[in-house]
Amino acid sequence: MKQLLLTAFASLCFALGISAQTFQDTTFTDPVYISFPNDFVTFENCRFVGIEGTALTLEGAGALVSNCRFENINGGAIVAFASEVYLVSDTLTNINGDGVYCNLSAISILSCQMSQISTSAAQFDQCVVTEVRDCAISDAGNGIWIFGDTEFEESYIVNTSFNRILSGDGISVVDVNQLTIDGVVLDSCMARGIYLENVGDSTATTETVTVQGNIISRINRDGIYANGVYNAVFRGNRVGFSGFMNGVPGAGEHCLYWKGINGKIEGNTLHHALDPGCGFGDCRSAGLWLASPAIITRNKIYNCSGHGIFYQNEADAASAALQIFNNFIYEVGGNAIAYRGDGASSTEPVNAVFRNNTLHSSQSAPISVCCNANPVAAEGNILIFQGQADTTKYVSVSTDGSLLDQYNLKVPGDIGFVNFAGRDFHLASEASPAHNALPLNFGLPNDDFDGDLRLGLRDAGADELVLGEVICGCNNCPNEIPEFFYGDFNFSVLAADKNDLSNGTQGVCGVRVEFQHEYVGDLDMELRSPSGQSVRLVGPNGFWGSTSQTTWNVGFVRCDGFASPDPGFDQTWNSNQPWGETGTYTGLYYPSGGCLEDFNAGSVIGDWTLRVTDNQADDTGSVLGFEVMFCDMSGVSCFVCSEPPTAQFEAIPVGGWGVNFGNQSTAGVTQVVLNYGDGQVENGAFFQSYHEYDAPGAYLVKLIVTNDCGVDSFLQVVQIAGELPAAFVFAEPTEGCSPLTVQTNVISADHVESWHWIFPGGTPAESFEMEPSVTYALPGVYTANLILENEVGSITLDSIFNIEVAPGLVNPGFTAVLVGDSIICTNTTQNAVSFYWNINGGPSVGQNTSPFVFEVDSSGVYTVGLFVAGICDATSVLTQIIVLGSQNLEQEGWRFALSPNPNAGHFQLNIFATEGLPGQMTVINGLGMQVYNQAVTLEKGENQLNMDLENLPAGVYQVHLQTEKGRAVLRFVVQ
Repeated sequence: MKQLLLTAFASLCFALGISAQTFQDTTFTDPVYISFPNDFVTFENCRFVGIEGTALTLEGAGALVSNCRFENINGGAIVAFASEVYLVSDTLTNINGDGVYCNLSAISILSCQMSQISTSAAQFDQCVVTEVRDCAISDAGNGIWIFGDTEFEESYIVNTSFNRILSGDGISVVDVNQLTIDGVVLDSCMARGIYLENVGDSTATTETVTVQGNIISRINRDGIYANGVYNAVFRGNRVGFSGFMNGVPGAGEHCLYWKGINGKIEGNTLHHALDPGCGFGDCRSAGLWLASPAIITRNKIYNCSGHGIFYQNEADAASAALQIFNNFIYEVGGNAIAYRGDGASSTEPVNAVFRNNTLHSSQSAPISVCCNANPVAAEGNILIFQGQADTTKYVSVSTDGSLLDQYNLKVPGDIGFVNFAGRDFHLASEASPAHNALPLNFGLPNDDFDGDLRLGLRDAGADELVLGEVICGCNNCPNEIPEFFYGDFNFSVLAADKNDLSNGTQGVCGVRVEFQHEYVGDLDMELRSPSGQSVRLVGPNGFWGSTSQTTWNVGFVRCDGFASPDPGFDQTWNSNQPWGETGTYTGLYYPSGGCLEDFNAGSVIGDWTLRVTDNQADDTGSVLGFEVMFCDMSGVSCFVCSEPPTAQFEAIPVGGWGVNFGNQSTAGVTQVVLNYGDGQVENGAFFQSYHEYDAPGAYLVKLIVTNDCGVDSFLQVVQIAGELPAAFVFAEPTEGCSPLTVQTNVISADHVESWHWIFPGGTPAESFEMEPSVTYALPGVYTANLILENEVGSITLDSIFNIEVAPGLVNPGFTAVLVGDSIICTNTTQNAVSFYWNINGGPSVGQNTSPFVFEVDSSGVYTVGLFVAGICDATSVLTQIIVLGSQNLEQEGWRFALSPNPNAGHFQLNIFATEGLPGQMTVINGLGMQVYNQAVTLEKGENQLNMDLENLPAGVYQVHLQTEKGRAVLRFVVQ
């Protein structure tokens, strides 16, 4: 199952007022509306019954609806907008509207039952991914409608049945980029079974539309209608009874209609294309109606009222080829193949070839060609015109038509053809005139265009005869030619009646090689016999021009035989010719060096080897197959492989980036090459089961497996949705003193494309480096944020770590106030953790005590020291205190007045000094702490000092005046 894209959801609004949760075993009788929930919403074993309007509406939601039943709904059952929805094992019945309608969403519908739906069982409009798998749809107006804009959409309809589509198409797909319809069974439809319009990617180099393994029956219009479909393959479908319900008069009812670019129609069974309005003959109905060129191979077409295959160009076909080969067409009323070159477009296919088909008709010529300027080549076909003995009427060419008719076997009636169970109308008798009718080296490629070699002498017509003999072919083809390759492609001859190459009637009469190479000038191919004789088939080497996407399926003949090269090329192989790009070559050549006659000694039995050498760099290729035809094949038998390998793997998503690849290949694989589609390749006997991708997107994964019997490949697109980035980081140190420098470190990172660090308070404030450093100058606690981004989106990691920056000491110091015989010391250092005092170098005292008082009893000079320590540093501070004595200035004739008192911190201090002196004025609060300090110079006589201490709290204060003649103390009250 496809991995659907995930969507982020914002908020939840539920019509019933219920918060987002899992709803289990709940019955709803009113509409339910969910809009932008935070998480997925799950409905399990719920019933939506008897609801007027849409039963369940999802907007911007992710939802799983499992084992629920929607019934008797007068409106749509489920409507989704911009959502991701999974419907699993649900039942939708009696719905008067659409069963499921999705717009701009991603949806997967698995194992659901849908019936009695008036409009469409499911309708998808511009959805990124749609998947319908293992479902049953019946009695619906329309089946599944898918509308896109051809840019991103992928759609998958797998193993689903449709029964009784009552008015519209079973499956209708318009404007979708990638489409797979596989294993569908569709019966009884009033319009077309499958309708495709403008589907696929015209710029792609691989298949973008796959319609395979479907069974479509009893439809009123076309079984499959494909108009404007690009890079498509229609494989293994069985389509019958188009026009079953009387059709649309004059419109034409075909089993399959094709118009597009680069299409392949193979292995289909198309039968009973009915046009009730015109009967047999030149009707507008056909088993296969072609409006543009395609490759048509291995189809069985029978019992059509009109033509088997009808081609009339409706699009520019000048650069495309029409190749119709190896098809079996019988019991048709018109022509088995009818070709008209006068379609709506003025151009015809660059070439048209009908080759190796078995064609039978009962009313008209097996081949009809009309109105074409470019000749049509009909080669190697068996033509059967029942009841018509005149073989000149087996091909009908108009006067303005052109046909190259060669090597066609024209058989009157049905001689040698029988019907029996499991092989309707196949050539079964070696007595038939068609058996081995084409001679050796008959001038046609001895294969079916698509690389399946017809080894040795084979029949004309479709490859239907089961031969009893074993023909020698390549044991290890197809296989790659990597850069500077030197190796062998081989087969083993086990027995031969004439085992002597020197015998005049034995030898090598022909060699056919099918290969591709981007630069044929790199390539040497040499055929070697068991005895070591060799002939160079392909060469020489040189720089002569690109041959990208060119395929050679060429034969090499004896030098005494007849060479029939491709038009414009030499009879003797020479790589130095204008082969060019995107070419297809099928001619017969003489070897580049030597002749096949040079194999004239030794035995036939043994290992025959095609030795391939890639002599130059930068170009690769592959050998698709080769065969050797001996001049006498009597009794020749070869190594027969027990079982060629089958390549298969299962891709299981792991998270958003990883995929587990389970190898499910069979048949004793000995070599494995797994190309993950992102430039990485595993090569060996095994491959790693887990692979992680670097970017979201769709990756084409290719597995090639090899054993002794051959090689097989398997392709699958793996969708990588991706996830948001993730990282595990740390910082060191996370604490310390300012300034602190911190280094970030990334332990692991998952799909991170860009880093954006944000450091509030740090330098730098942000950084786009993966592991930046940041410096914090100031103390504090800081956080860091990290924004990670990739192609999917971005994620913010908030407070990814905390950094604690401790402060240092600020303004280390203290105040010292002399009050009487006391020196009062107060620590003013900020961020101090511990401190102690000393005086005159004495012992430490007063640890962590402030203020601290030293008592002195005599005059002198005292040195007070403070040692203070913080988290980050420590220091010592010294100051000197001069104690001059205890004289009272008032006793010396000084006079002091302080007014007003009490006051609010504003007062005037009047001092009468007996002489002019400097002094120190200090204000002390009731706790003995200094709150103000000022140096003053006093003049002899009156001095007036205005004090403004308005910030002082209420209390009792002292003003201390200290001079060398003595001191004075005044008290005041602040109210």
